[in-house]
Amino acid sequence: MVAEMKRWTIDTRKEARDLSDLLLQDYGQTEAGMQLTFRVAELQAKIGANRDNHAKIAAEAAEGFRAKAMDWFKKQLHFVEAGGAVNFRFGMPFPEDHTEDYDRVLMMLSMCTEAEIELSESQFAQYVMDDWGWKRDFLQSNANYSALAATAME
Repeated sequence: MVAEMKRWTIDTRKEARDLSDLLLQDYGQTEAGMQLTFRVAELQAKIGANRDNHAKIAAEAAEGFRAKAMDWFKKQLHFVEAGGAVNFRFGMPFPEDHTEDYDRVLMMLSMCTEAEIELSESQFAQYVMDDWGWKRDFLQSNANYSALAATAME
């Protein structure tokens, strides 16, 4: 007997998570990994430190982007003043900033009525180990403008 293969096209991380959740439900499983209990105050301290580091990289990248953009526009102005051809295509990607993701988690923890909460293995990786789904893209896009991001990618 030959099993029928279905093809799936997944366009976003959310769709991938949704599909994963559906597949796990079909087999009566929950999210893979452990569930452990952590002190809210310790989580707040660690996530706050991760947030500060992230915000520092984002700020440095934003400043680096502004400096490179200003150089580009000055060159274009020089070309216009000299009567030359102008490149109207500004191809530098804007740096990413996900500080609001940290702020959301920190706000949730500050409003938590419990002294301890449970985290899954994936939540621990995200919040404590600072291993978010967007982390690689964040560092790659910001490494163009931030020495801190470039160093973090090494």
